[in-house]
Amino acid sequence: MLSQLNPLLNISVRPASDDDVFIMAELFYATRSDFYQLGLPQTAVDLILQQQYQLQQMSYKSQFPSSRDYILCRQADLSD
Repeated sequence: MLSQLNPLLNISVRPASDDDVFIMAELFYATRSDFYQLGLPQTAVDLILQQQYQLQQMSYKSQFPSSRDYILCRQADLSD
């Protein structure tokens, strides 16, 4: 059921794997662009976001130990 969420839009979902850690972290960073507008050095902002992401992940695992992460995938239509 989850493998093909919406065949008309070519959207599927799969369990996240260890290979997805970088993608999930990058998504976290991308949604917090306002931190880069604080006037802090880029290295400081990168470190803050890294720490926030790690703390968020630890908190989620502590509060919801049985939870799972999933990745939504949209496949390009190769017939175009």
